[in-house]
Amino acid sequence: MLKSALDKFYRDDGQQLLTKLERVIKVKELYKLGLIAENTNNVKDAICKYEQALDLLPEFTECKIRLCLVTTKENPKQTISHLKEIEGQQAAYIRGFAHAQLGNWQQANREWRSIDNSIINSQREILKSLAERDRLSLIKEIEFTVDNNNVEIAKILSLEFIDKFGSEPTIQQNLENHIQPLLDRQIWETQNWQQIAAKTEQIWLEQQDINSLHNWAIASYYFSQTDSSKLAYCIIAWSTALANVEQNPTVQNVSWLGSNSIDIKDVSGKLKQILENAIDTVKDDNIEKYLILRDIYRRDMVTLSLMQQSDCGMKIKQQLFILPGCYQRFCKSLPTISFPSEVWGALYTEWGKAVAACHEGDTARAINIKPSKNPSSGADRFAYCFVSYHEGCHYLQNLEWRKAVKPLQQAKPEIKAKSDWCKEIDRLCELQRQKIDDFDEHLQFSEFWYELLNSQTGRSYFAECKARKVAQNLDNKKLVFKKD
Repeated sequence: MLKSALDKFYRDDGQQLLTKLERVIKVKELYKLGLIAENTNNVKDAICKYEQALDLLPEFTECKIRLCLVTTKENPKQTISHLKEIEGQQAAYIRGFAHAQLGNWQQANREWRSIDNSIINSQREILKSLAERDRLSLIKEIEFTVDNNNVEIAKILSLEFIDKFGSEPTIQQNLENHIQPLLDRQIWETQNWQQIAAKTEQIWLEQQDINSLHNWAIASYYFSQTDSSKLAYCIIAWSTALANVEQNPTVQNVSWLGSNSIDIKDVSGKLKQILENAIDTVKDDNIEKYLILRDIYRRDMVTLSLMQQSDCGMKIKQQLFILPGCYQRFCKSLPTISFPSEVWGALYTEWGKAVAACHEGDTARAINIKPSKNPSSGADRFAYCFVSYHEGCHYLQNLEWRKAVKPLQQAKPEIKAKSDWCKEIDRLCELQRQKIDDFDEHLQFSEFWYELLNSQTGRSYFAECKARKVAQNLDNKKLVFKKD
């Protein structure tokens, strides 16, 4: 009837309604065909019809449940995915059954717990006995693999057990105190430092605790001793371990010291020296590589120094400090943090190495290594201004004020907010002023100084130059008048 009416009087909304009705009718037909196929044990055809119906009408919940009932045994994961957003006892029952198929006993029990039904309650008791049987079987399997020295498999099975049944003290302690130490020992016994470094790094990323950090730092050092191209890798591990040396039980519990306390400052100094000596080994062979390594090391050491002076620096879940080199390597695996617009925050940005160079008075190096990209975050913008400010001061100090114009203009927003920066620029501008002989250059320089800072000294200098210019113009006019 609707179709014939549209043939005579066409309307867009009417055509849309007709299309929807035709789709619903088609879906109902496919659903009925699926039911017929299911009743005749033609499972493949039933699945095909249900899937065709859902392609046309994905929100058809009844059809989705029917499809899941048919496919649960063959594809329980797909069943759980299909019913993820569907509420109701029927959906909860099927999800629970699918979880039971996968051996996810806790999830299955949670789903069925929401159903108040005597039959389900009896099935939950069966579920408990199946779960207990699976639990005991997995424990025996772990014991067997440990007895046969298959500790890698034992670890996998232990983690599977914890995932399935939760943290059980016996399993957890066995994993931490027996299986993992055995694995660690096996790795170190290989003396394959590339493999050991890769494995300890992986464990550090997973655990992010002081012991795994210590092991990774040691492995990275020995790896760099066999391959000097890995020194940068060693620096980031060793420096971050150094930042957490006070928490390191290996350093705290030195048996031969007896009751004597550890001098952490002395230990830190010696650890730094080990790293510096390693970096110095490449100095004579490849000066450019040496400078790059020094840049990486300096950034981390400046950060460490600032952390020791004030409460700053990035920490992770185990309250471990992460230095910029380590953060840059693992930023995708570490917590996202919005770094502050301060020097320590700037050290964690891509400008970090240039910021550290400026902080240590090596602005010439900072100019060479600063990034060319535009800043995005607040910490990026501060880092950009920090480096630009120091670059401008560097040129002023070398009496090259024209080169200082661009970087100081770039840093202007931050300069205005920092009185110590303004004072330093005033001081350097005064020195530059004394070295200028040409009056036109005086005029140009005074204008730059005035527009940059608008300081009392800059204003006075600019006013003086403008007055001299006016006087000069008047003198020129008088000369012309006399000639006439």
